[in-house]
Amino acid sequence: MIIKLTKDKWYKNEFISVYGYCFDENNQLMENENLITYFESAVDEKSLCQKLIHANGLFALIINYPEFQAIAIDKTRIYPLYFATDKNDITVSDDPHYLINNQSRIDETSLIEYNASGATFAGKTLINNIYQVKPSHYIILRNSKIEQKKYYTYLVKEHELKYSTNIELDSSLNNALIRCITSIKKRQIVIPLSGGYDSRLIICILKRLNYKNVICYTVGRPNNDEYLYAKKVAEQLKYPHYFIDTTNTDNIDQDMPNNEDFIKYKNFIGNYSNFVWLYDYVAIKWLQKRNLVNSDAVFIPGHSGDSIAGSHLNKAIITPNKSISYLTNAILYDSFEYEYCKKLRKEIYNQFKEEKKCGYTPHSIYQNFILQNRQTHNIINSARIYEFFGYDVRLPLWDNEVIEIFRTAPYSQLENCVFYNTYVTTQLFKFFNVNFIEQNTSPQKVTFLIFKIKNRIKRFLPKIIINRFAKLEDKLGERELSAPLLQELINKKYYKNKYDYTSINEIIKDWYFYNIQQEVICKK
Repeated sequence: MIIKLTKDKWYKNEFISVYGYCFDENNQLMENENLITYFESAVDEKSLCQKLIHANGLFALIINYPEFQAIAIDKTRIYPLYFATDKNDITVSDDPHYLINNQSRIDETSLIEYNASGATFAGKTLINNIYQVKPSHYIILRNSKIEQKKYYTYLVKEHELKYSTNIELDSSLNNALIRCITSIKKRQIVIPLSGGYDSRLIICILKRLNYKNVICYTVGRPNNDEYLYAKKVAEQLKYPHYFIDTTNTDNIDQDMPNNEDFIKYKNFIGNYSNFVWLYDYVAIKWLQKRNLVNSDAVFIPGHSGDSIAGSHLNKAIITPNKSISYLTNAILYDSFEYEYCKKLRKEIYNQFKEEKKCGYTPHSIYQNFILQNRQTHNIINSARIYEFFGYDVRLPLWDNEVIEIFRTAPYSQLENCVFYNTYVTTQLFKFFNVNFIEQNTSPQKVTFLIFKIKNRIKRFLPKIIINRFAKLEDKLGERELSAPLLQELINKKYYKNKYDYTSINEIIKDWYFYNIQQEVICKK
C-alpha cells in the first residue's frame, strides 16, 4: 500500500495512521496517540470491524501491517479517504489531486450522478480511476483485490423497530453534547445559527450544560426570517451573535474564481466529488477579519437533525407500504435537485430491490440512500470548510447514540418528524423560552404532495421562468454570493446567458465541473 497524506493533523506510527477522534465502548475519549492505540489491535477483519462498530466520533483510519491492510472512515465522511489501484497495489490519499494522472478521464456515469444531485454517489468521484471509501465502510486489500464492506447501516428490519420516549431522546442528545464538550476541552465553540431547529437544539443543550465560551453567526439578507429567529435565540440565551450580510458587496470578492485562497478552497471542498458551498466561506473570512474566532475554535453546525428525524421521507411521501418502483422514482424526482435521469433508474432500483429482499423496511431503504449520499456528500461535506480554515468540527447529531434512536424509530415517529418536532418544541425550546416557530405536527401530506407536483412541473418549464421564481425565494443572498461564478460561466461560454440555470446551487455545481474539466484536459 502506498500512502500519500497531506494534512497536518494525522497521527502515525509504523503501521497505523489516524485522523480525528472517537469515544470507545467505555465512553473514553480516544484522540492523537490514544487513537492509534485504540486501532493497533485491529490486526484482522474481525477485530477491525469490532473497533469500528464501537468507535463513536469523526475519524479516518489507515492500517498497513505486513499481513493486514485496511482503510476506513466514519459514517459522516467528514474526513474522506481516496484511493487508486495500479496492478497489484493501491495508493491511498486524503487528497484525490495526488492520485490524478495522464490516464484520468471524466467518468460518464459519475457525471450523470453529479449533474442530477450535485455529488457523485458514495464511493465514486468524477474521475474514472479515482475512488473513495463509502461512509461507514472499510476497505481491505486482500490477495491484490479490494473488498469494500459496511460496518454500519441505516437499514432496519421490522423486528428492530422500537418506540423511544422524549426522555430517552433528551438523554441521548445530552450525552452527545457532553461527549462534544469533553473532546473540545474548554475551547471556544462557534455555532452557525439558523432559524431552524437543529442549530437551536445544539445551542440550547450547550446552555443547559453551562458552556459559556460560545459565539453564533448567521449568514443572509438583512431582516430575513432566518436571521430574525436566530437573533432572538442568541439574545434569549445570552450568547454573542454576529450577522454577515450577503448583499453587502464588501463581503464578497468579485474576483472570487481567480482568488488563490478560493481556488485552494474549491479543490479542498470539491475533491472531484461535490459542488462548492459559499455561505460559510464568506462568513469565516468575515469573522476572522474582525478577530472574533479563536485560532483553536471548534465549529458545531446543526447537521443533520431534520434528515435523520424523517424530513426527506415526508417530502417524498414515503410510507411503510411503498413499492421499490415508487422509492426509486422518489429519489429521481424528489431527491435529485437538478435533473431527472433514466440512466440512473436501473442502478438505484436494483440496489433497493436487493435491500427489500433482505427484509429491510421501505422507509429505511429510502432513508439509507439519502443519508449515505445526499447528506454525507452534500450537507456534511459543507462542514469540511472549517477544517480548511484550520478549525476542528463536531457533529453531535451524528453521534451513535442519537442516530440509533432515529434509525430504529417506527415510521409513525418519523412521519412529519413528529417525534423530533414534538420534543424540541414542547420540551427543550419551551424550557428556554425560544419556541418562536410553532411547528404543525398534524398530517401535512397535502403540502408535500404540492411539493412533489412542483418538482415534476418545473422540469418542463423554461429556465428563465424557473429562474424568476428562484429569485423570489432567495432569502439568504444566494444571488450575490454566486454572481462572480455565474459571470465566469458566461464569459467562458459555458452558459449562454444570465438565465441559463434553474437554481443558484446549479450555478455552483456547473462552475465546479467546468473547472474540473479544464484540469483533466490539462492532464492529458
